[in-house]
Amino acid sequence: MKNAVEKGLTNHVKIVTYHVNEKTELNQKIHEALFGKDSDYSKGDMLIFNAPYDLPETKGVIENSAEIQIKDIDDTDVDEYGIHTLYLETTGTAYSVTGQEIKDCTIQVVSRQDIGKYNQKLAELASVAKR
Repeated sequence: MKNAVEKGLTNHVKIVTYHVNEKTELNQKIHEALFGKDSDYSKGDMLIFNAPYDLPETKGVIENSAEIQIKDIDDTDVDEYGIHTLYLETTGTAYSVTGQEIKDCTIQVVSRQDIGKYNQKLAELASVAKR
């Protein structure tokens, strides 16, 4: 696994599980073994999208199930709610509405440490919107 990450060979190692809980637990253990217990996203990290990802600045979309690798962490930001986000330079390819390839996309993600805070804020905003 470590060799695949170092060389960017994301298709050389696959783990298939039956239950989502098993997948989550295995992903966490593998990430900790490769990058450390409390690490956030790291250079070399491999990601698989579970939904399409819009790139507003390029008007492109990274497709569902796309597999990418983090090349670098470009920048970090903190929003008005104290939620940390990172800008990840990736090997990802997006496609415009005309089908044009947009290579090496930068994506914005919520820091792993703030996912709970982010989900809580989304729930608060959703409850206000329902009123």
